[in-house]
Amino acid sequence: METSYLLEIAATARASVSSRAILPAVLADSVVSWPALLRIARDSASRSRGTRQAAVDWLARFAASAIAGRPNQVSDEADDVDDARGDAGLKSHAVFVLSQLPRREGVPALLDVARQNPDQRTRGRALFWLGQSGDPRALDLIESILRR
Repeated sequence: METSYLLEIAATARASVSSRAILPAVLADSVVSWPALLRIARDSASRSRGTRQAAVDWLARFAASAIAGRPNQVSDEADDVDDARGDAGLKSHAVFVLSQLPRREGVPALLDVARQNPDQRTRGRALFWLGQSGDPRALDLIESILRR
């Protein structure tokens, strides 16, 4: 199935169908789908919250891959798994704790981690949690990473 067709479904179909079209569109080989996903994520006038969130989830993965030097690819499952022991586990837990603060209080710190932390996995985890936050600053950062 053609990716542009799937992305068109994601951008125009009713909510129960549109959110399901995103996964196969993202998994297509040799297609840069993040610009269409970005449009869907920003379309609060006609896209359901679930569809927009599905788009943001994938955008965060694309951004994590971009900072790891693999633009236009989604981050590999192995890259997202932190060692539960040691420094990597501590950083991952700290990022998670920031994501759980009430009223999005942790978002500014997560934005800083995603922008500046020298560890790519930690930055990727921050991007993941920013994507879950629903904060418009997160989508702005994700877009700036993807447009580089």
